[in-house]
Amino acid sequence: ELEPSIVDPLQNVSVEEGEDAIFKCKVSKDNAPGVQWCLAGVPLQANEMNEMAVHKGKIHTLTLKKVSLEDSGPVSFRVGQNTTAAQLEVKAAALNFTKPLQPLEVEEKREAVLHCELSKPNVTGEWRKGGSAIKSGGKYEISVTGQTQTLCIKEVTTEDSGEYSCNVGNEKTSAKLHVK
Repeated sequence: ELEPSIVDPLQNVSVEEGEDAIFKCKVSKDNAPGVQWCLAGVPLQANEMNEMAVHKGKIHTLTLKKVSLEDSGPVSFRVGQNTTAAQLEVKAAALNFTKPLQPLEVEEKREAVLHCELSKPNVTGEWRKGGSAIKSGGKYEISVTGQTQTLCIKEVTTEDSGEYSCNVGNEKTSAKLHVK
């Protein structure tokens, strides 16, 4: 009996981090036994992050769920003695503000809390008032929790009124703080 061969080889796949990457190839025999998928030479097991399927008996697919930058590398499929390989390229997702700063009105001596949300977690933004950078300490407290950037200004005075912005790379969001 003839060994199954690869009819349609794998193609290179390029996706952004967080997306799913789907590889497929076609073999000559229905439900060929002993197939093996590998990522960077490491055999893959089917689980919630790696979905393996066979369509119409001959089309084998591998879905890598929510890929990260570290997943970039060669993907291979083996059936019997035959192998096909292709590259997975994972690109950094664009960074942007998903929730911009909102204007805020606060009474004197109170605390003003400005916050915005980014499309990626654990990135530290740069806070500014007008053109001047703000550092954490004294009356300012800057924090990052997941995707949320927060600037807390303690015991505000009318001098704290003005335009505040949070910058990350080329992205910027700004809003006015009014102290009354």
